[in-house]
Amino acid sequence: MEKIRDIVTLYDLLIMELKSLHEGEAHWAKELERMSNHATELELAALFIRDSQSAQRHAGKLRMLLESLGSSAAGHRNAVIGGIVHELNELMAKSSDHEVLNAGMILIQQCVNHYNIAKYGTLSAYCRLLQREDFAGELHLMLLEEKEQDELLSRLAEEKINKQAKSSLIL
Repeated sequence: MEKIRDIVTLYDLLIMELKSLHEGEAHWAKELERMSNHATELELAALFIRDSQSAQRHAGKLRMLLESLGSSAAGHRNAVIGGIVHELNELMAKSSDHEVLNAGMILIQQCVNHYNIAKYGTLSAYCRLLQREDFAGELHLMLLEEKEQDELLSRLAEEKINKQAKSSLIL
């Protein structure tokens, strides 16, 4: 007996991935708040709060996009973000140095940014193919925000956080 598949068209794939992104952004927004509480560098804590607010906005926009497509945002678990949360928990449990923890949290946040950049870019392209320029534009704006967040984190890591983490090795 052949199994009936749920994802048959590019539109079906778009819906599934929008749901995945929605769940991931909503979940990650909470983790960013937790990360801001653990960050010992004020500038890093502020970036995590800013990114949390951005993730909350993205989740809201994704929910509205899904609803306008006649779909619910509920019912999908984002396994990638779940795995990254597991890595974050492990980092927090095993880190004994605050500067190294700061560097590790940047690494983890950049993993999420790069994942989201790939998703938003691809889904924006799908929307263009499906002649939904309105959705493509919204997703492209979220892509640009993810890129900006990644650049700010890279700059902070390179100019300050990584140097502080390196100096913690010197006895």
